[in-house]
Amino acid sequence: MPSAQYSNRIVWADWIKVILITLVVVGHMGSSLIPVIYTFHIPAFFFVSGYLSNYEKPFSHLLKSSLALALAILIWNVIFVACNVPDSMKGADWHKIWLFTRNSLIKTFWCYYPTSKWGHGMLCQMWFVWVLIIIRLAGGVMAKRGLWVKLGVMLACAVYAGAMYHSDARTWFYLDRSMCAMPFFLAGMMTREAKIDVERISSLRNMAITAVATAAGIAMTLMTYDKSVDMFHFRLGDNAALYYITAAAGTALCIMTCTKLPRARVVEVLSNGTLLILAVHPWIYQYLDEYFAFDETRITEALIIMTLCLPAVYIADKWCPILLGKIKHKKKR
Repeated sequence: MPSAQYSNRIVWADWIKVILITLVVVGHMGSSLIPVIYTFHIPAFFFVSGYLSNYEKPFSHLLKSSLALALAILIWNVIFVACNVPDSMKGADWHKIWLFTRNSLIKTFWCYYPTSKWGHGMLCQMWFVWVLIIIRLAGGVMAKRGLWVKLGVMLACAVYAGAMYHSDARTWFYLDRSMCAMPFFLAGMMTREAKIDVERISSLRNMAITAVATAAGIAMTLMTYDKSVDMFHFRLGDNAALYYITAAAGTALCIMTCTKLPRARVVEVLSNGTLLILAVHPWIYQYLDEYFAFDETRITEALIIMTLCLPAVYIADKWCPILLGKIKHKKKR
């Protein structure tokens, strides 16, 4: 019997989170599958994040959970800065050590300058979490709004992202990415609010239709001049509209597939630790890559990394949930 902590979980949501974080790991290792993975995996992550967002509780709870995510990013950056400072301790140049530490932490919060000067902290992959914080807070403002308001915001954000992309104009790094991701997050939130039975609509017929639409979208995307999509680098292929359509189809296909998978405790544990996995996987990969040679897909290596992260996620969830971006809930007496 599952414990109380896991008894009320949404099985397909756990599966899709684990599959998507695995694809993130695969993509960050330079996999040959990047052109396909990047067409949908980050949008799908934002969709499920919107679906799982709880706006029934007071807004103060949303602020606390967002603060927990921000604090988790800061802690992980401090950990990685501390792990890298000893390399420069030889010679004890404290001024350089201070500058390294200060610049790493400042860039963690800023990440991009409008003058096209790039900069980021040691964990640049945490951009996803910063964007998630922004759109979760924005979602809290819109949670009580009507359907047409939300649809209007989705369309406005998509048009903004497409216009900025095709004009080569740039604002703040996180603003561009937040506008690009907002339609997927709101779509997930609206799906939850509408109480759509995801498992019921996941018939084999619907899955087949969605698979064809996804394959067609990916094929058309790969035939564009850019031949790549990547929300981090603000690449939406040659057509922003096609990007959103393909990402939506890919997200739907992932969800439908995950509804067919059984409950598994290991998946539930890993689902809790997506932030931890996001933080540490480049470090693990760095050491694995020195001793092992894997195929170009990097899938086997990603599965090894996920397995190695499992004990850490379990321990952190029990003893230090802030490393997972979670607030420690008081036990009821």
